[in-house]
Amino acid sequence: YRGIAPDMRGYGDTETLPINATLGFGDMVADIHALVQALGLTRCHIVGHSMGGGIVMKYAIAHAADLLSITLADPMPPY
Repeated sequence: YRGIAPDMRGYGDTETLPINATLGFGDMVADIHALVQALGLTRCHIVGHSMGGGIVMKYAIAHAADLLSITLADPMPPY
């Protein structure tokens, strides 16, 4: 296995891009999907911690066919 831990939009060394809060993590899901495609990954496991758990849940809804499993560690509520 190879672990990949990207910085989310607005954190770490990321590009300064706007976050559209009305999309409910949609921007971040699109960023993760673009990363998966750029790395040429087919089906993968995904892990989300805290706010990342919310992103992972939304990613799983949008791109379920891309995932082998999801793991949530202390995720935020799905509301």
